[in-house]
Amino acid sequence: LQPRDIAITSVDEKFLARAMAVVEEYIADADFDVETFGRKVGMSRKHLHRKLKALTDQAPSEFIRTLRLHRAAQLLEKQFGNVTEVAFEVGFNNLSHFAKAFKEHFGALPKDFIRQQSQQV
Repeated sequence: LQPRDIAITSVDEKFLARAMAVVEEYIADADFDVETFGRKVGMSRKHLHRKLKALTDQAPSEFIRTLRLHRAAQLLEKQFGNVTEVAFEVGFNNLSHFAKAFKEHFGALPKDFIRQQSQQV
C-alpha cells in the first residue's frame, strides 16, 4: 500500500489564490481600491505592495487592472456583450481609459480584439 501523494500548497500560492479571489469578488466594483484590497486580504497597503511586487512584479493596482483586463478579454471572447458593457462589468467607468489599458496590455483595441477572435474561430 502506498499513501496518497500529499498536495502541498505553499504559503505564497495560497496568498495569490486569496488575492485573486478577492479581486474576482470585487471585479465589477469601480470603487474597489488598494486600501480595500489590503483590508480584504488582511495586510497593510505597504505590506501588500511588497508581497505582490515580489511574487508577481506588479503593484497592487497593476494586479487588479491585469485581472480586470483578462476578465474583459474572456468576456469579449465569449461575446458577453458590447465593449461598453464589458468595460462596466469589469469595473472600468471610463471607456477611453479601458480601451487604452486594453490596448497596452493586449496590443489591440477591444473592438479589434473581438474581430481577431472571431477570425480565429
